[in-house]
Amino acid sequence: MAAKIGVKFISKKVSKTRWQPETFQNDNDIFATGSWDNNVNEIEVWSLPKMSHLTTEVADPEYLCGCDHIGDVTELKFVGANRLLASSSTGSVTLYQLQTRSKTLTLDQRWDKLHTLCGKGSACTSIVVNGSDFITTGEDGSLKVLRMGQQEPVRSMDCADSCCINAAVQVKNHEIVTANSRGQLKQWDLRQPGNQPVNIFLLTGEQSGLVSVDRHPSQAHVVAAGGEDGCLNVWDLRQQKYPATLFTSHDGPVWDVCFHQSSPDHLFTCSNDGSLLHWDNSSTSLHSSSILASHGLPEHPPHTERSSVSCSWLSGETGQSDVQINSLLPPSTMSINCFDILGQNIVCGTDGEAVYFLYGINTR
Repeated sequence: MAAKIGVKFISKKVSKTRWQPETFQNDNDIFATGSWDNNVNEIEVWSLPKMSHLTTEVADPEYLCGCDHIGDVTELKFVGANRLLASSSTGSVTLYQLQTRSKTLTLDQRWDKLHTLCGKGSACTSIVVNGSDFITTGEDGSLKVLRMGQQEPVRSMDCADSCCINAAVQVKNHEIVTANSRGQLKQWDLRQPGNQPVNIFLLTGEQSGLVSVDRHPSQAHVVAAGGEDGCLNVWDLRQQKYPATLFTSHDGPVWDVCFHQSSPDHLFTCSNDGSLLHWDNSSTSLHSSSILASHGLPEHPPHTERSSVSCSWLSGETGQSDVQINSLLPPSTMSINCFDILGQNIVCGTDGEAVYFLYGINTR
């Protein structure tokens, strides 16, 4: 059954969307949007009635609250149920307090000009939330560790990279992986002194920037990154310097990539080419399970004993034919900049000044 699609035009380009974590959802699904490329950018919070498989039409979201935001919104992250963290093209990070009952979004804490170039604010490009600590990355190649309630960074790794860090993801409690504009993944252990990564991973062939990154939800050594050239690259951080698998499908930069949290054989990407793609690798997973069984190994071995053959994304091939790729939205000439997944539902934002909702995506 095809997913149900709804759309809301909000009169501004959408750079980031984010669901409130499912743990805190009640009768309605809450999500936030951030805009870019406007004279005055905004962060807005919306509410959607929960849908069932019997619902025939997608409801229109209700605007709850919002506020102006200085600079383009470059990242949005919920911190628990009632706090929303936003980063800016000016190099600042702002923590907001959200009250859905009173429909208010108010300033909690702000860190100004965390990232600078030539004395001027440069873009904060991503945020990793680790409890009450936040790790930010910047266009200036720096990493900053912030702590809720403290005004100054608890750690500054200035010039940690020699080029723009475009994206980051947490792989272990004290470890993150960053993606940069030279096509490198770098693995950082934040417990270690100094500004050196513990590992560097490279692309093969021509140098092309990496602009998005995500990790497998149950196998942290499996990391996928989207490239400026439209390629999807998958690394095995345990043993391989170069991607284990390379996929090509998009005709523009892959702005966002995300494994499905409960069904990680399914992966999603969106691109400047106006497409939102669903990558279904479950048939490869079934094949891998049969290989394990033929060797007398359990289908789901303990995490520490898993081999690369048990992960469907580490095929060691290019453009693997077993992966089914489905486009989830009608063709568009306007960039799809971002998306987020909540269970079987997706919200995504576009340069067409619209937010799309997809209910009932098939990941089984």
